[in-house]
Amino acid sequence: MDFVTARTMREAFKAKMAKMEYEEKAGKLTDASKVKSEAFRAGRIVRDALLGIPDRLSDVLAAEQDPGEVRQLLVNELEMILNELSDNS
Repeated sequence: MDFVTARTMREAFKAKMAKMEYEEKAGKLTDASKVKSEAFRAGRIVRDALLGIPDRLSDVLAAEQDPGEVRQLLVNELEMILNELSDNS
């Protein structure tokens, strides 16, 4: 590799780095590890909320005889969870 090629590559690299720094400061880019961490946290919150449904509804559902009412109770619980999650985001 000759000097001109090496210098061109170095300048292109510097330009790309400057662009990335600008976009990060402008809020167009974010740290991938932060995104992964937040996605994991959000997934945990959803998982925990959904896994809590049996504890909250098992007695009520066991006593209910009407399948339509069972369905409606489950729908109401899921909607409540999803609304809470969207309000907290």
